[in-house]
Amino acid sequence: MNTHLAEAAGCVTAALVTRLIGGKTHVVMMLNGALVGLASITAEPLAPNPMLAIGIGSVGSIIMYFGTQWLNKLKLDDVVGAIPVHIFAGIWETLIVPLSNSNTNFSTQLIGVVSVVIFAFVLSYIVFYALRQFIDLRISDEDEKLGTGVVEIGVRAYATRD
Repeated sequence: MNTHLAEAAGCVTAALVTRLIGGKTHVVMMLNGALVGLASITAEPLAPNPMLAIGIGSVGSIIMYFGTQWLNKLKLDDVVGAIPVHIFAGIWETLIVPLSNSNTNFSTQLIGVVSVVIFAFVLSYIVFYALRQFIDLRISDEDEKLGTGVVEIGVRAYATRD
């Protein structure tokens, strides 16, 4: 039940936030809100009471929204919102566990988060640096404007109207 409550809360919160801040409900953000609700409750789905599960999913959705805006401001490519949904919410979910589970503490969770972030960053940097030596990791500006779905497989993945 907590998993579904957090998911629903993430979706509804994303709908509200995009409507209040952007003036219209953004369907892709709502879908990411549902995903982030799931991601936010995954570290400890059993211990929270239903209201806390709703709060965890909602806060995760808010983190996802502002994380997405921050990445856009930095001009970092994340077409599907994987970083805000999985990394930012993953940090949130890990750090919030001690609120409902007395068998852990915040410092242990923080050490875990910092360790994983450092490990993932260093390993990713090495792998992408090595790949960049042999292949171009960027697509052309023209292909980027058309979208890789259109260029590579002939399908427009996100056909939305602005």
